[in-house]
Amino acid sequence: MVLGLEPGDRVGLLLPKSVDSIIAMLGVLTAGGVYVPVDEQSPAPRQQALLEDCGVRGIIGTRDTIARLVELDASFVSGLGFLLGRDCRQLPGRWHDWEPSAQPRAPASLPEVAPDQAAYILYTSGSTGRPKGVTVSHRGARAFVDWAVRTFRIDASDRLANHAQLSFDLSVLDVFGALAAGASVHLLTPADWVRPDYMVDLLLNRQITLWYSVPSALSLLETEGGLSRRPLPSLRRVLFAGEVFPVPRLRSLMRAQPEAQYFNLFGPTETNVCTWHALRTVPSETTNSIPIGRPCDHLRTQVRTATGSPVRDGGEGELCVAGPSVMLGYFGNDAVTEAAFWTDADTGRWYRTGDRVRADQDGTYWFLGRRDRQVKRRGYRIELGEVEAALAQMPGVRDAVAVATDDQTQGTRITAWVAPEPGAALDTLTVKLHCGRLLPRYMVPDTVQVRPELPRTATGKLDRKHLT
Repeated sequence: MVLGLEPGDRVGLLLPKSVDSIIAMLGVLTAGGVYVPVDEQSPAPRQQALLEDCGVRGIIGTRDTIARLVELDASFVSGLGFLLGRDCRQLPGRWHDWEPSAQPRAPASLPEVAPDQAAYILYTSGSTGRPKGVTVSHRGARAFVDWAVRTFRIDASDRLANHAQLSFDLSVLDVFGALAAGASVHLLTPADWVRPDYMVDLLLNRQITLWYSVPSALSLLETEGGLSRRPLPSLRRVLFAGEVFPVPRLRSLMRAQPEAQYFNLFGPTETNVCTWHALRTVPSETTNSIPIGRPCDHLRTQVRTATGSPVRDGGEGELCVAGPSVMLGYFGNDAVTEAAFWTDADTGRWYRTGDRVRADQDGTYWFLGRRDRQVKRRGYRIELGEVEAALAQMPGVRDAVAVATDDQTQGTRITAWVAPEPGAALDTLTVKLHCGRLLPRYMVPDTVQVRPELPRTATGKLDRKHLT
């Protein structure tokens, strides 16, 4: 037992991305715990809500990140089993000094970790306003990492760039893929992205061989960082996922860096990557979209109708996934977990992705959209219902609707439509500031429209189709 940590206990990580973050992740896993990375830049109320939702036993953080929680709710921090950080003893709670560079003191024994024991929990947006904790087992994470190392031939000579935050599922491939193969991983922080040209310098000087990110990050490097004019001779593989890559931007990137191989990876946090597609040639000028590919070889996929019947012969339906890297479930939310799966007596348990797809004659999948109101923005999954729930909490708001639109140059944009209570005064800045106190930055609406009334259908429901 380490710091009172029992096998299966959850530990919140409130650390800026750094070597310390990786040490903390590995330490929690080794001690038999479950690490829960929380974006340190998210609003403190959201951070606390996530940590409370999964019942963390303790937090590993910094003086600044923990101080924000103390300021919000000192009793929550004081009630935790332990807190691990540096120079924080003056803050309330059961503090232990942490100095990763010091000689480690090995405990007398470490617990056995079962393959089906939870390894980490990643939180995603929830349609009801409550984020969902996607719980992944050691077996599931290992199956995915082994697939990635095998498929993309990652070895000790590789140098991976970690662009994604550690609370985002793309980071699992970067960090654990590198560790599994004996490669090096180079952690890129949000501060590094202030200057895209500096990022391109970094890729060149550190001789990065494998890049994995959302398409919008690659487009930024090309349009503002000069990637289209600067060859990267070490770059061998470019992986992208999390959102649709506009074909003109992809075509331009592939022509600018022709020596690299390009791969489109697809899948929700609940499965990590479930299908993938290798681009053998540059898309032609007449190509409008690229496929999401075929299933990963450690998973099974199937297209089903809304009633659960298998779709055959290239019909459209919902992509369902089964196999070892599918999540255990949503932490503490059995009803939502049950609704997310089909259970077949003959073929087992299938996760319902909510993604509409069709398969062509070769069995290659093409993405057609969502069956719900979920959208992707810079790779982050957003349930518009969660944005609406935050808007509804604002004093003076009577009705609120969030709508997403796609822009070929700016990507997904969110507009909030709000109607005030009688006598209340609302303005764009106040509404956005309110959202910023409750939601992570990527979920805050780009535009706010204040109207005396919002349109309704004949049955009295808010009519999103007629917002103008």
